[in-house]
Parts: sequence; C-alpha cells; structure tokens
Amino acid sequence: MKRFSIIKYINRINKRIVCLALAALLLSAASGCSSQSSGSAAEEQAAQTEAQSATAARQTDADYTEAPQTTAPQISELIETSYGYDSLSSSISKELYYKIAEAAEKTFPEEVTYYEDVTEKQFAEAFSAYLNDHPEKFWIRTSYSFSSAHGRCLFQLWYTLEDDELLQVQDEFNSVVTDITSNAPQGSSEYERELYVNNYLVENCEYDSEAAQSEYTLANEDNAYGALVDRKAVCGGYSAAFQLLCSELDIDCVRISSTPEECHEWNCVKLDGNWYHVDVTWNDSDYGYMVNDYLNLTDSQMYIDHTPGTYFSETDDSDFVVESFVTYNLFVPECTENTYNYYRQSCVVITDLDYDDEVISALVQAAANGEEYFSLVIDDCLDFESASNDIISGGYFAEWIQEANKQSGGSFTLASTCSVSPKAQISVLTAILGYE
Repeated sequence: MKRFSIIKYINRINKRIVCLALAALLLSAASGCSSQSSGSAAEEQAAQTEAQSATAARQTDADYTEAPQTTAPQISELIETSYGYDSLSSSISKELYYKIAEAAEKTFPEEVTYYEDVTEKQFAEAFSAYLNDHPEKFWIRTSYSFSSAHGRCLFQLWYTLEDDELLQVQDEFNSVVTDITSNAPQGSSEYERELYVNNYLVENCEYDSEAAQSEYTLANEDNAYGALVDRKAVCGGYSAAFQLLCSELDIDCVRISSTPEECHEWNCVKLDGNWYHVDVTWNDSDYGYMVNDYLNLTDSQMYIDHTPGTYFSETDDSDFVVESFVTYNLFVPECTENTYNYYRQSCVVITDLDYDDEVISALVQAAANGEEYFSLVIDDCLDFESASNDIISGGYFAEWIQEANKQSGGSFTLASTCSVSPKAQISVLTAILGYE
C-alpha cells in the first residue's frame, strides 16, 4: 500500500499555496509508508513559531474569539457510504469531517480554518474517515498540511489535479465508472454483482510491480483512477476501485488497512446482511485462470495471513503516529458467515465422501466443457486433512474420474491420474485435469 511522500511532492504544489504549505508542513503533515521529514527540536520549534507568525499576520486578534457561524450540511448530501463518519470517536472529528467534505468539493485546494483546538489525531481520524467513505475523490492525496494553536486550526488538502484539468479528468473517470456499472448483470443478486466487480478488476487491471517497489507514489497506482482508467494499480487502487464499483451497484463495502509491517489494503463487503473479507489484489493471480481464493472469507480464514491495523479509537493522542495514520482503522466488521464464499457458491461442497453423485456430475460437466481446473469444497463437518488425504491418496478422486469417463459417452476421456492441490485455509481442493 503506497502513500505520498512529503519531500517528493512539495515542489509540485501550486505557487499559490507554497508559503502556507511550507510553514504548516514543517509543523506537521502526514505521509504513509515513507517517513515524515523531521529535524532537531530547535528546528521544529522555529518552524512552529514561523507558522504561528504567518497565520497571525493574516488574522486579527478578534478572529480568535469570534468564530463564523456555519451550518453543517446533511450527511446524506456529502457521502454515499458513511461507515467512516459513523465510526468517528469525537464530535470534533465529526465536525472536521464536514469541513473536509466542504473543502473537497472545490477544484482548487484552499486553506480552511476551524475554530477549536484540534490534535493531529483528531484531524487525521476525520481525514481518514472521509477518504475511506469517498473512493471517488481520487485526486485527494493522503498528505495534507495542518497546524493548531490559540483555539484555532488550519488545514489544507493536497490535490494531484486542479481546476479545469481536474474537471476534465473527473468527467473521464465518471464515464468509465458508468460504462462498467451499466454492464453489470441486470436483476442480479448482491453476490452476482459483487462477483462481476471482482472479476472485472481481475481481468482488466494489472498489478503495478514497479510502483509497489518504489518508496514514493509514482502516479495513480494507489487510487480508483489508476485501477479503472490507467488499469494499473497496487492494493490501494484495487480496494478503492472495488469499493467504488460495489457502492455504485448498491452493495455496502469498506476498505481495511493492515499493520504498517504488512503494508496492505483490502475490503469487507456486506451481502444479505452479513460481512465478508475480499482481497481483489490477491485474487488477481498469475496462475492463468480465475483464482478467487480471497473472495468472501471469514475472519478465521482471512486473519491467517492478513492483520488489520490499529483502531483510531484504541489510540490516544500521545500514542498516535502521524506517519502511519493511513494504517489506522475506523471500522472493521466481524465476518463469521461462509454462505457467499466464492467456492461454496461455485463448486460442490462435500459433506460425505461416499455420497459422490454431485461430485461426479460436476466433474462430467467440467470435462465436457474442456476445463483444465476442477475445485471442490470440504465442508466443516469433515476434518479437512483427513478428508483430503482420503480423496488424494485414498483413491476417491481416481474413482470419480473413472465414473466420469463412463458417463461421458465417449465425448471425452479424463487421464486416470491428476495433480490435486489442497488449500487448507479455505477448505478447498483444486485438481488440474488431464485429457487423453
């Protein structure tokens, strides 16, 4: 999961905000996987004094006591998904969320004043919530400028695009999103629409290995534009695009950040009232066939090799790490159901090895279609290790192949032996079929 580096991008900020950004940036700014630039204590104190002097020169003393009256817009006017907002831990963070939302509607980033003492954690929490609720705001960087003193905070969002160029690219992006969602299966279930989105990204987006190896964000690889328009992305781009398309198709979806050590991002999706984990990045494999091993997993399955980052609500101001704010989570749902697991929806589920008619019928159909891969699920009522040993080494699969060949009517002949791979994490066996 890639984040913007302050040092790399400071020279790209429009001249209209350089003076402000430099002062506020030196005081405090968030970056992701790369570390925030820091100096000595004396240098930091000098930067803070400079920032306070610069802001004081623009405001009179009366400004600190007379805050302008504003009316917060209705939340429905600002967001499509509100899990980030709903999970904010303080009223100040929720008010900041509104301020950020208002600022994000402008085509050029402007300095915003909020008349309260605000900690960096409170602002970062609100900013993270807004970004997680709004994957369509692909031009907003994960870096920002921020300062707070004398009962007032100043912040400024950073953009990758501005003004006419932003509007033009936004139109292009919206057109692509409309084309993709308009081709979703009509009258379909939530699962079928989710599967469509997952498969679209797997088939049309390429994992950007070069960007993944870089310390800095190179282009749009970490946002929805990269995944949907450039068609190259890292995990942040995959997960943002997946969330956006699911939301457009009326499926609740959120993004989950890993620990800084794992440096990864994935999704949770809500189907028929239950939550499931989805990692589209890891579903985009190089196996040469559709592998959706990480489509709709439970906590127990997902957390074998994925670890969610710390909750904002579990961190106080003294423990909060600015450089890693993008790895903090606001909302991670509990995922315990397996009904819509990809393999349970697509393959035979074995509950008794001796009742194999359904397995043989599925094998006949797969062979008749000339498929190379055949998967089945071992139900939780069976011990996976014992059942998979019986199937692979105990002769069950060989018998199923023999019976499938008998039922083929000569239309195909499966090789008597094949390679069968167990996937214990998801209780699946996958065979590579051979033909004679």
